[in-house]
Amino acid sequence: MKVCIRLGKFEVVESVYDWFRQSGHDPSVVMYTTLIHSRYSEKKYREALAVVWEMEASNCSFDFPAYRVAVKLFVALNDLPRAVRYISKLKEAGFSPTYDVYRDLIKMYMVSGRLAKCRDVCNEVEIAGFKLDKETMSQLLQLEMNTIRSQTSNPVSPFELSEGGEVNNAENSKSHNEDGISEPYVGMEFNSEEAAKTFCDGYARRLGFSPKVGQSSRSKPDGQPVLGNFYVAERV
Repeated sequence: MKVCIRLGKFEVVESVYDWFRQSGHDPSVVMYTTLIHSRYSEKKYREALAVVWEMEASNCSFDFPAYRVAVKLFVALNDLPRAVRYISKLKEAGFSPTYDVYRDLIKMYMVSGRLAKCRDVCNEVEIAGFKLDKETMSQLLQLEMNTIRSQTSNPVSPFELSEGGEVNNAENSKSHNEDGISEPYVGMEFNSEEAAKTFCDGYARRLGFSPKVGQSSRSKPDGQPVLGNFYVAERV
């Protein structure tokens, strides 16, 4: 069956599987995995998914190749929740994800724009002793730059000033999503002073500080005091 997949003879794989079942035999995990891989290679993802459910219904124990092909199938279906669940099952069964499994998961998180999750998986990759390939690193960098542009171009302040000048949390407002950029970097540009304030406010909050408004005064040469607002951050 594996040779037929390499040769692109997918119909032969199906015929062998049907013959085996009709002979009264129960497919092994290897045969199930091979059939899933065959349908995956033929881009018949829904048909391959039916085999996964058949395996589950028959209480067939998954081995590492079975988990691996199942994860690849869920990635092809853009089914992030099931991909994550089967990777968890893989780990619970005592297997360690290979680099391609990690890479597929990172790409799914990138498609959904979940930068923080990408970083979490990247940390796992590093701990596992793998190194990201150049293509994946380039895609992650592009996602991060796009996130930065989105934040600086469409700022939404998480604070609003009361009449007394205190800073209150603005109800039902967010400056960054959970996958936003977590810290500033050298050369970061903003469209306005308000955009810069919004970003810094959000950064301070994520570090556990509460930004507040204060006032300072200085004397001009003619003796007139000049009042100015400044922002300080206190540990919450």
